[in-house]
Amino acid sequence: MGIIIIWAFINKDNHDFDSEFLSNPYINIDCKRLGIKHRIYISIIYGELKNNFDKWDKFDNLRAKIGMDPSVGFAQIKVSTAEWIEDKYSDNKFIYKSNNYDELVDKLINDSTNTLYSVFYIKLIRDKLFNKFKRVPSVKLIASYYGRGIDYYREDNIDSAYYNQIGITAQEFYDSDKLLDSFPR
Repeated sequence: MGIIIIWAFINKDNHDFDSEFLSNPYINIDCKRLGIKHRIYISIIYGELKNNFDKWDKFDNLRAKIGMDPSVGFAQIKVSTAEWIEDKYSDNKFIYKSNNYDELVDKLINDSTNTLYSVFYIKLIRDKLFNKFKRVPSVKLIASYYGRGIDYYREDNIDSAYYNQIGITAQEFYDSDKLLDSFPR
């Protein structure tokens, strides 16, 4: 019986991502403000969560609070990525520079700021890929770089043929009928 309880505790397939998307009011607000299509955003976050989220991730807030660099919050933003976003893109319009590390972690734990930072990061990825390849990038490519990161890669390490499981899952979600009424293509 103990093994079954542990399995259920860590089995990520038991997590209801769909209801989290539907209950997060910040998705529509931030996607509209930053010019990201809602379905693209949730597809990317779905790919990230489906591949990199399990019940053990609830300890990531604590790990972040003690100075580690886990992926935190609704959209699983790494603390170092949020710090990079603030350092490079703080504009006091959308992104505000945190006064210290603890404030940054608190922002990431908060769904509203976490969603904003993840939408902003997806916009950065999309724009970087568009500028490099002069075409609108696929959901699969954007999501693959969401999982891999662009905050520490040199420009010559960005490849239009790169993809990973996060990207594949995101593209499958985007092309599916899941949540299509709430988040149309």
